[in-house]
Amino acid sequence: MYSAASTAAYDPAKAKPWIWELRTGAASYEDLRNNDGERSLDEKLFDALLKAQSAQSAKGAHALVAEMGRRIDVEFKIGKEPTGRQLLHIIREFYEVEPEKKVFFELRHLYEFRFVGDKFLPEWKIHWDDLVRNQRTPPEKTVLEEIFIPLCRQSSRLSVQVGRYDLAFRGDEERSYDWVDKTVEKVIKEDRSKVNLESLAAGAEAASHPKKNPAAPGPTGTTPGGDGPASSPHPAKPKGCPYTTL
Repeated sequence: MYSAASTAAYDPAKAKPWIWELRTGAASYEDLRNNDGERSLDEKLFDALLKAQSAQSAKGAHALVAEMGRRIDVEFKIGKEPTGRQLLHIIREFYEVEPEKKVFFELRHLYEFRFVGDKFLPEWKIHWDDLVRNQRTPPEKTVLEEIFIPLCRQSSRLSVQVGRYDLAFRGDEERSYDWVDKTVEKVIKEDRSKVNLESLAAGAEAASHPKKNPAAPGPTGTTPGGDGPASSPHPAKPKGCPYTTL
């Protein structure tokens, strides 16, 4: 949501300060009434968010749609219209979790975590990091190593990295949770870079070989007294004929 707003801005560099204030909660609803002269961005945000309310995906967020509609009605009744930035504030406020009510995970959640396959390696790693970062009691690195390494063993993509871990001696850098954790991140980045490079190469290949429009067929004559083309020495085969003309 925030990156989309920044991209749509006329000058992303100028949009980043208020987006950051919105993300961190430093900007209040009224602070975002000022559009800093960039009316076009506000109109884009407002129109996009209003359309999203009636989209198919909004059917799973009835409460949010109702809250946005209520806040917009309040503004209209006092002769005002909320800015696109204020609509983003409503969404952030709706999903906000107060620090003291933040969800924490227990150690058992790490033990219950499962590997879901190399195809979803980036998403799997993000989920793992989230579990580790939000542990109620931060676990020791040796405990994380005990849980994380067996999960990595299930990955074909990480077989080389796990092999290096196994060959290292206790006390070596490669025989640690931190090294494996950083190595998995490196593998994910390498795979992403490879996909991006292949995509660029495919685009360049397509651009270097543009499709040619087929030439229009020329007029064809017929042989005197026959139905075949003028270039053919034989008349056309009658319809339904069971043999082939020579």
